[in-house]
Amino acid sequence: MRIRYPHRLLAAILAAILPATVLSMAFGSGLGSPTPAVTSVGGVLPGSTVWTEAMSPVVLKGPLLVPQGTSLKIEPGVEVQFNGYFLRVEGELRAIGAADKRVRFTGKSGEVGEPALQFMASSTDWDPVTGAGSTLKYVTTTVVTSSALIHIQDTSPFISHRRSRLCAP
Repeated sequence: MRIRYPHRLLAAILAAILPATVLSMAFGSGLGSPTPAVTSVGGVLPGSTVWTEAMSPVVLKGPLLVPQGTSLKIEPGVEVQFNGYFLRVEGELRAIGAADKRVRFTGKSGEVGEPALQFMASSTDWDPVTGAGSTLKYVTTTVVTSSALIHIQDTSPFISHRRSRLCAP
């Protein structure tokens, strides 16, 4: 059998294959392509913990408590999704991004009247001499909430270079 217009057949084959190839290169085909990690957390942080960009996004599957005596460090490039819950800090939270790689807090906060990020009186105050203590630096917050985004109760975290976008429910 002889194909009368082989260039048209080749063009049709390429037109059918090329979009799928481009899409799989851009978004991953699921067949051997790396997919972003998803880290689900909730409950009480069992000990001092570091969330890295490789673990991002970190999705709350319930309220999360950073208890006294423990520290949660969130590295540049990490996205924390509240997913309808809140993060309560009674220990130390160090969310320190960079100008070109911010830590991002996104999603919907907890129930009505429940701020998404809560620094309680027992949380570790920031020490200007040592630089230790709870810190939010180079963070972006885009959260849907009907109350305050951040609650600070009788404590002094260091907050610098923060961008916020509060969205009404």
